[in-house]
Amino acid sequence: MGKKGNFGGIVFGAPPYVASNQFVSGANRRRDDDVTYHLEAFYRYKVNDNIAITPGLISIFNPEGNSSNPNIYVGVVRTTFTF
Repeated sequence: MGKKGNFGGIVFGAPPYVASNQFVSGANRRRDDDVTYHLEAFYRYKVNDNIAITPGLISIFNPEGNSSNPNIYVGVVRTTFTF
């Protein structure tokens, strides 16, 4: 993508969650009503042989397993120095 040494990527998945739980008398019952999803996209741009800049976007849908929670969006920038 672009020039030699550059690359991009997309990551999608779901962290572990409790889909169902057998009820045990007297115990708290834990269950996630909705599934949390994680989406990440990034592009590594190689400035020169020693420096690379990687901007990205991380999105979390249904945070804490609850669709009533607003989605979370985080912009990130990573700079890598190689010696």
